[in-house]
Amino acid sequence: MRHLLLISVSIAFVSIHASAQEQQKPVFADNLKTVAGELKIIEVEQSCKYNVTLEGKVILKTDCNDESNKYASTPIPQIHTYYKSFLDTIRPFDEIVLLQLNMTGNACNGGPLIFLGLRENGPYSLSDEIDFCGGQQLVIT
Repeated sequence: MRHLLLISVSIAFVSIHASAQEQQKPVFADNLKTVAGELKIIEVEQSCKYNVTLEGKVILKTDCNDESNKYASTPIPQIHTYYKSFLDTIRPFDEIVLLQLNMTGNACNGGPLIFLGLRENGPYSLSDEIDFCGGQQLVIT
């Protein structure tokens, strides 16, 4: 009986430890309905090559095998945060999406940040990237 209890506790400990090492899922899925159309993150090649599309049009490409691609070292985009305008707080945009580009390894806890400004009846706007390699969790205000 004592051995059975020890085996059960050991299995539970291993299960907890293994689940703690799983990569955290992003807050948002790989698509988002926006005022400018559907924003999608499409994996072209596993963990290496992605297209970010807005209403079917490619607005950002990443490729870890192409050194000329500025996001070669951080090819994995994810939707970090989504903001809707409230009393014109994000003018001239109706919505803003914060994208984060992550790397395939674990050298950084995160990666560059890019703001995507969206208007219901107008063009989108991508900001220059803000370098981020980790540390404390981001606070966006």
